[in-house]
Amino acid sequence: MKGAKRALIIRSASFQQLDQNLPGIQQQMPGYIFDLLTHEHGVKLAEKYEGINKIIPYPYKQSFNKKLKAIGLPSESYDAVIYVVTNMTGVGFWNVLQFAFTIPANQYFQCNMHTELKTINKAQVYKDAFLRWIQRFISLIATGLCSVIIIPYLIFKFIQIRTGSSGE
Repeated sequence: MKGAKRALIIRSASFQQLDQNLPGIQQQMPGYIFDLLTHEHGVKLAEKYEGINKIIPYPYKQSFNKKLKAIGLPSESYDAVIYVVTNMTGVGFWNVLQFAFTIPANQYFQCNMHTELKTINKAQVYKDAFLRWIQRFISLIATGLCSVIIIPYLIFKFIQIRTGSSGE
């Protein structure tokens, strides 16, 4: 199909979930040709799907990792990269999202368990991650400062209790 848009689906969920999601993805993205990236052990199972142009094996046994590039991906970019998650929000799939960003594409989508496609903005994702890091850093500093005050106070109170004095 000349001129058709191309999309890559990263199978980061079970085949049972992909059974549910794939028809919905294809319906929401008419005119796309779909490739499927799956771990090597899933290639045979993936062959059952109608409408998949190419099955690309992920050659590593471990989880998707941004440092471990998939071999066999086309050199040109995709119009869309879709990663499938097993919940509503995508929590717990940070590694898959980072891996997806290593594949050149015009758009990135997250497909949740109800086949809702959510556009993912790369800049927003990294901005949010940076802000979470800043928040954790500030929390760590605040905890350290509070500890400097509270720990000596608690030691003082413990000594008072042990000696039986009320400190008044």
